Amino acid sequence: MFQKYFLGENERMTKIRGKLSERSKIEEFQEPLQQFFRDHLPNHFKVNAGRAVDSLGHRSQEASVLISQKWIENLGRIMGDAEVIEFVAGAIYAVPVLTIDTLNDMLQKVISFKRLTPKSQAEGEGVARKIPCAIFAYDAEVSFHQVKDYLLHFYKSHDILNAYEIDMVAILNHSVTIKDWEDPNVKYRSIETREDSLMWFYILYLEYILEDNPMNMGFSFRDYFRETREYKDY
Repeated sequence: MFQKYFLGENERMTKIRGKLSERSKIEEFQEPLQQFFRDHLPNHFKVNAGRAVDSLGHRSQEASVLISQKWIENLGRIMGDAEVIEFVAGAIYAVPVLTIDTLNDMLQKVISFKRLTPKSQAEGEGVARKIPCAIFAYDAEVSFHQVKDYLLHFYKSHDILNAYEIDMVAILNHSVTIKDWEDPNVKYRSIETREDSLMWFYILYLEYILEDNPMNMGFSFRDYFRETREYKDY
């Protein structure tokens, strides 16, 4: 039903990819992804590049796409050009070309973000709220097998807590690697989604940010699939 729509969006993003290189200015690859999410998220969210801040004064490194709940119009400016972590729904880090080096750099930024502590958790109340973090690449010099293998190696060798691990890595026309919350023995799954990569990145990320959101209303794009496709899974 809607696969055709996302193939059109994929073609548009692929044309943008053709103009990018590792030397591209940040706004050249950030702004198209920001606009994609502005056009495809519920209207109670706002989308910008930016940092998040917690009540302890810790700040994340800048995310290419920072998704947050709309509340006070100038709250970000009030807080020194940073979004308050309690209102942040998700963070995406974009790169023109994914290499092992850029993957490593982005994973460090994700750790910086996930270490932010909402006030309720800082005071020992409630359970940790999962804020999904993802990497989006327009192109890659690594295979989808290598992405998964490097994630496993990185987190094991650095002894990183599970809560600080990335949730998804998406590569346009290539693959989607997702954290497998249901099977801790698997840890990550890499799926060669090819021209459907943008579609699956969007659908899965939307599910992540709406998981505990009262505006969810039980909607899922998966319920509207009319076509089954098989992908290589690693």
